[in-house]
Amino acid sequence: MKNKNFSLIEVLLATVILSAGAVLYSKISAQSANMVYEGESQWGRAHLKSLACEYYLLWGADAPEPVELLPEDYSASCELIDEHELLEQSEDQTEGRWTLKKYWVQLYYKDEVIDETYVSKFLPVELVQ
Repeated sequence: MKNKNFSLIEVLLATVILSAGAVLYSKISAQSANMVYEGESQWGRAHLKSLACEYYLLWGADAPEPVELLPEDYSASCELIDEHELLEQSEDQTEGRWTLKKYWVQLYYKDEVIDETYVSKFLPVELVQ
């Protein structure tokens, strides 16, 4: 029987192919880990923003800051804005008893705005005057 050994070129070529595969695998793995981290961060911000929106919609725009709902270094604020475009139509339909307002809710991390949203809501006229 003939005993065939691998040549140095064949061993080097196999090593290069395995190395390239390992590099590609590590690159794809790092990218996927980064995408998971970014997705989780976006979900977290959206969750905190929805908590702040629900809080202000329930307690009003002038409610105190929801420190018990948000983690440390996070804060939220809310401002009530007139809905000028739809205000005339809504006053005709509600006979002046309700007014359309827009809640502007901002989410802060270390006093820097990281997210914001607008929510329109009909409010009784006596609550906003």
